[in-house]
Amino acid sequence: MRKVLIILILCILVLTCLFFLRDKAIAPANNHLSEEEINQNGEEEELPKEEYEALDMHEVSEKLNLSYMEIKKIVSPLSASILNIHINKIIEDCREIAKLEEVKKVVLEAKAFETADHFSFVFEGRIEYVDGKIKPVLEVLNYEKLLGSQVNFKSIVNQDPENMRQFQAFLKARMKELGLYEVDLDLDTKIYFLSNKMVLSYLDKEGTSYISFECSIQEVKPYMISK
Repeated sequence: MRKVLIILILCILVLTCLFFLRDKAIAPANNHLSEEEINQNGEEEELPKEEYEALDMHEVSEKLNLSYMEIKKIVSPLSASILNIHINKIIEDCREIAKLEEVKKVVLEAKAFETADHFSFVFEGRIEYVDGKIKPVLEVLNYEKLLGSQVNFKSIVNQDPENMRQFQAFLKARMKELGLYEVDLDLDTKIYFLSNKMVLSYLDKEGTSYISFECSIQEVKPYMISK
């Protein structure tokens, strides 16, 4: 009986040693980081995340040809559901216009742009009438990434009269330089953002198409509301 007890104790000691050696061998592998997961400062670096995910949506009928997006995920205080409400409002307006007897067809295409500070969703198209006339359509949704707040010409430009006078003078000089139709831009002017640039769009003299031109963010920054 004594011999059996000694053998059992020896077996327990051997098994304990084996488990200890096994854990010690495995531990370094679990803590190892590949070269791709370590930045130049020797710190762990998070893998990049996509800023947003969207589904391409298409709606085609006799009087409609709409291409737009449904947002599934967005990395911002702005929720995907709120953004989809704003997008669907534009699409629903197109559906209502298409119901009019004088309208032959409504065409709309959406594009998404992303910069370091903004998301921009641009909806561009036209309304075709049965009498042959065509009306351009341009709707824009801009959002600040950091706060999730909506941005437009009115909210981003300092509305102080002297500032507006100087800003209009700057914009007209740019229009002249580019050979564009020169006009004072009102608060309904469409803007959206590209990398380090602001794009401004306004109707031409006849109201048949939108004219767009770019200014660098640094150029327009003096006229913006300081944050």
